[in-house]
Amino acid sequence: LERAIGFREAFTLLKNMDLYFDNCLLEEEWVEVEKLAKFLKPFYDITTLFSSSTYPAVNLYFYGVWSIQINIKEVACFFHDEFEKENQI
Repeated sequence: LERAIGFREAFTLLKNMDLYFDNCLLEEEWVEVEKLAKFLKPFYDITTLFSSSTYPAVNLYFYGVWSIQINIKEVACFFHDEFEKENQI
């Protein structure tokens, strides 16, 4: 996702130049992709760390799992707040 985000401008230029290129994301979709990439980054980092080390140290394990927990809590709070806003009468 990070690599695709890096080519965001190129995709937009291609869309403007080529009438048959209709697979370009809308601006709102790019924002969602950036949010998703930010959410998934700690999962990628901890997986890379653990797979590259034969015996990951406890402090590395703790920090990785803790950062994933923080991300999940942030996303859960965001969706809870959005749900509350949508269901208020």
